[in-house]
Amino acid sequence: RRVKKAFQMAAMGRSYRDIITALNLMEDSEEKESFWTFSRVREMLLSEVYIGDILTNKQYSPNYLSKRPVKNTGQRPQYYIEGHHPPIIDRELFGQVGALVRSGALRAPKCKGRAII
Repeated sequence: RRVKKAFQMAAMGRSYRDIITALNLMEDSEEKESFWTFSRVREMLLSEVYIGDILTNKQYSPNYLSKRPVKNTGQRPQYYIEGHHPPIIDRELFGQVGALVRSGALRAPKCKGRAII
């Protein structure tokens, strides 16, 4: 329900602040301990997982002793698998919301030089 609500609100052009507020209200009403933030919502809106696809090897461990993960920016091969699992949202909505996120259209209006997020 949260994913669908966030994508619907984003498609309507609602700001991150509005989406975060709505999701946190859902958590409160269901007495959950989760807390939504800007980065968590943005990551969700850009994640291919919700259209049924996956991108493998997003991170890797260069040092097998520390096992500390590092973002894979081309050091290791990645594989994009379409139709891996049933989608939660359709591709058209995902593309529309992704374009809004990348354009910055979901950011709150600026006030005295600082964002109100």
